[in-house]
Amino acid sequence: MELNYDKEVSDAHLAAAGWGMDAFNHSNPFESHVIYVRDYRSDNTRLFTIRQDEFDVIRVPAHQPIEVMTSVIAASMIKLARGTLKINENSGLAHALVGYAKATQTYRQWRLVAGAKERLHLILNIYPTRGDDGLLRPIILRTPETVLSTSEVLMTSTQIRDLDSVNHPEWFKTKKLGGRR
Repeated sequence: MELNYDKEVSDAHLAAAGWGMDAFNHSNPFESHVIYVRDYRSDNTRLFTIRQDEFDVIRVPAHQPIEVMTSVIAASMIKLARGTLKINENSGLAHALVGYAKATQTYRQWRLVAGAKERLHLILNIYPTRGDDGLLRPIILRTPETVLSTSEVLMTSTQIRDLDSVNHPEWFKTKKLGGRR
């Protein structure tokens, strides 16, 4: 049995931060930007790592509105929670996450203050709207950590959601269809 040192170290590091490997995608966390997605529609939280060099070369298509990327992310997260996301759709999700991140004002502001080698820690809250749609809310934390702990992601996500419900109550008002939200 051959030991994959990189994978073993990555697994141990993520486990120490409270992440199970089922919540982890793409590359080892030491050379990656990290995107944490908390989906309030399914009560599901996932961690995605994307190598910094790959992240840097992915371009936001000028002809593709941010709403398209938002829709891909929202639909893919529902499929992930249900266990129905196909392998070939996983790559599309990674590209949508990077494209969405780069299209936000939050990311552009972070780029102005971040160092060249600074690792991105992006938390995406997905708030429920009608149907399987979701409203995405980006939050960037500046930290030297390789990955944030699950408790830190959940605490920050909840604090932002609580602030958003006060500052943007319209985000949380959905029409009840058939007696259900």
